[in-house]
Amino acid sequence: MVALLATMAPSLAWEHYGDDGGELTVAVATLGVPHPSGYPFYVLVGHLFCRLFGWLGEPAFCTNLLSVAAGGATAAAAVALSLVVNRRFELALPPWAVTILATLGTLGTTFWSQAVITEVYVLHAALTLWTVALVAWWHEAVREGRPAGFWLWGAGLVWGLALGVHLTAGFIAGGLALLVLATDKTIWRRRVFWAAALTCLGAVVLLYGWLPLLARRNAPVNWGYIRSWSDLVDHVTGAQYRYRMFVFTGRDLAERFRNLFLPLLARQWGQGSLGLLALGLAWSLWACTWGGTPASRAYARRLGATWLLLWTPSAFYSLNYNIDDLPPYFTTTFVFLGLLFPVAAGAVSRLLSRWNRQGGDRLVVVGLACLIPLVGVGRQVDRLSLRHHRTAREFGRQAFAVMPPGSLVVSDYDGRTNALLYERWLGEGRESGTVIVLRTMLAKRWYRDHLRDLYSGVAIPEPAPGFAGAAWDPLCDHLAERILRDNAARPRFLVRDTLPFARQWRLVPAAGIYRVEERRRDDEGPPRRGRFRAVDLVPFANADYRGDPFLPGLRTDDVNHFPSLGEGEIGSGTGGVPFWLPAPWARSGRPSVITTCYTADFQVRIPLLATATVALHLAVAGGVSRQASGPLAFVQPWYEDGPGEAFPLTGLPDYREAREAALRFLRLPLDPGRRPLTVEIRSGGAVTPEPFVPGVAVFAMTQELPASLGDASDR
Repeated sequence: MVALLATMAPSLAWEHYGDDGGELTVAVATLGVPHPSGYPFYVLVGHLFCRLFGWLGEPAFCTNLLSVAAGGATAAAAVALSLVVNRRFELALPPWAVTILATLGTLGTTFWSQAVITEVYVLHAALTLWTVALVAWWHEAVREGRPAGFWLWGAGLVWGLALGVHLTAGFIAGGLALLVLATDKTIWRRRVFWAAALTCLGAVVLLYGWLPLLARRNAPVNWGYIRSWSDLVDHVTGAQYRYRMFVFTGRDLAERFRNLFLPLLARQWGQGSLGLLALGLAWSLWACTWGGTPASRAYARRLGATWLLLWTPSAFYSLNYNIDDLPPYFTTTFVFLGLLFPVAAGAVSRLLSRWNRQGGDRLVVVGLACLIPLVGVGRQVDRLSLRHHRTAREFGRQAFAVMPPGSLVVSDYDGRTNALLYERWLGEGRESGTVIVLRTMLAKRWYRDHLRDLYSGVAIPEPAPGFAGAAWDPLCDHLAERILRDNAARPRFLVRDTLPFARQWRLVPAAGIYRVEERRRDDEGPPRRGRFRAVDLVPFANADYRGDPFLPGLRTDDVNHFPSLGEGEIGSGTGGVPFWLPAPWARSGRPSVITTCYTADFQVRIPLLATATVALHLAVAGGVSRQASGPLAFVQPWYEDGPGEAFPLTGLPDYREAREAALRFLRLPLDPGRRPLTVEIRSGGAVTPEPFVPGVAVFAMTQELPASLGDASDR
């Protein structure tokens, strides 16, 4: 838990598939209804965390803290289960070894990534594992003749709460049934069984029955706008997402298992830990088939089948779910697989005892077994740590800094929309009266009703008759365009600038979003103003801000990685120096940004206007420059009579950690008595602990002429 707390994100996070964090936090803080299935117990516990720990930080900090606490609870459940296995199978592991190995078994890459952000998966894993642990305690107590009914009733309660977090907790039903019936075949005749079953059912009914009451409040996040029994059923069962479920053929599933699940498994604890998992699995198979007595083999087979049924149905469902952010769905699966670590160490200990090895020798070997996953987990800390991650929160904060009160934002992308929602309702925009509309949900009638109820005085039209039965995207575009037109009296903004209907307006970049203005006749002016001239970077560009401006090449299908994007003129904020951002690849078909990141020997020369020049101005951002030492790049002018001074670009913060706008504006003085011909941009040779080559992304460059030349050329 200490490791998770040290690497926890301080606020919202987009990394580790955290795009839903803003929505979940707003729902938790305002007691709203998040996306299906509604996660009512998560909302309840998260709200309590915000109340109890709000004095420590903002709401997103509290919901991240909930994930960390759930991570600690998951590790505790894994230890409890492993201790039972250690006793039942006489693995003879010391308790400290069981604790270390079981804890490391939970700290795979997927689990850790979800335990430091706001998401539901770790709380779901904690409650699921504690359900199994309580049934295991009941199983052990029954076999030893001790009172056991309380443990079974507790398991029913905790399982009901787990289902109230995520309905995929239901996939452990087969494993639980097998373990319960293997313990007591007549358990269904006993009152304790029905008490546990009814407690579980009652918890589920109460939790999900709470959703319509929350929906009536119409909090800022109110998915489904539940007003009827059918609305509740559709929301809880995820009717909106059913088209994504079980859509793959057997061949598709085999490819997904090979190309998605297995590489993800290999990354969990490092390559060396795969051998330890294989050893644990091999010993389990031996115990089921050849080891011990016939009675012990039968017992091992029942528990082995239980273990398989606890995670394989969930893994099968996840492989069949066609969704981009799939890895978090395997969080609980990998926790169950991590339970093999103590089994493997126990197998080694038992093997050494058969060879009459001394107890000290066995402890040394067990200690070495503990080191294997420990080293693998330790190598991933820097990559998983989000302790300096501020991009998501800064995006929302910067956007609200440029939006006047009462603005209307037509938003896109889950991460950006949810960051705006967070800032609007829980951050600096609480009194702004800003209206946030998610374009991609406008096709849903309930969403339009929710917006009308939430934002009084805002025109939210119904589709025109010609759009009855239209496809999803055209209908969303149609309604978004009408909302922008019908609310023209408000300041209007777009998050995405490549929408087909957006080209009828002039889009002015503003802190990562776009202000919508009516077009003017002089909008297509040349990229110059007075003594300032734009330097054309496009013929030499090697990246594009539509995807990842720091990675050479084009990733046009990605959501924008960089928060301060745009097209057209932007100001530097100091000195009044204008910059002109070229059109992205999505519009022009050409790259738009020069990056030196990821490339140790990058070099390019860009022509300049061959006249007296006072300075060059660059709009840049540091990329993968966390803890970088040395220059990120060099910028060197070349004059008619030879090279000029090479300017090292240093001290640029990594764009992921910048508190202010990540774009930085640099002024490089030139010799006005010499005529520049080109400017060279090359790699700087900086190094960083991360396995990348740090560098810069150059978004725009402006050539500043002497005042007299600028004024004369304008005349």
